[in-house]
Amino acid sequence: MKRILTILTACSLLVLTFQNCSSQHQGEEESFSLQAIYPYEVSPQFFADVQIVGKEKNSGDWNYQFVASIVSVDNEDDFVDVELIFFKEDGSILCPRVTAQVNRGSNHIEVTSCKSSEDLKTLKVEVRAAISGESLKTIKVHNFEF
Repeated sequence: MKRILTILTACSLLVLTFQNCSSQHQGEEESFSLQAIYPYEVSPQFFADVQIVGKEKNSGDWNYQFVASIVSVDNEDDFVDVELIFFKEDGSILCPRVTAQVNRGSNHIEVTSCKSSEDLKTLKVEVRAAISGESLKTIKVHNFEF
């Protein structure tokens, strides 16, 4: 009997300890919203991400290196036409735009040489994509700060 009471007491303490962990206990102005965890009104057509993997000074110029990954959400086997456009802080183009075609087997693009004589504090990468043969549309804009 003593063992049962000990177990019930321990379970009660666990329940009391974790009762305030749910999202329902946020302030009224911060109530739980599906929009907060899934910010899309409609399902996106593509998954796209761009990461900066290097910034180094070489012979007076700064070289920025990126890896981008793009895939169709509906069908990973679809061929996707991709265009990456790199912008400086002032809105001018940093380096030649990069175009590629990707799919599930080869869904990333490496940009190893994007040079500037300026040490940029911010830069922007615009990702444009479409299922092969369709018109390209801007699907994501990444802003990088250094």
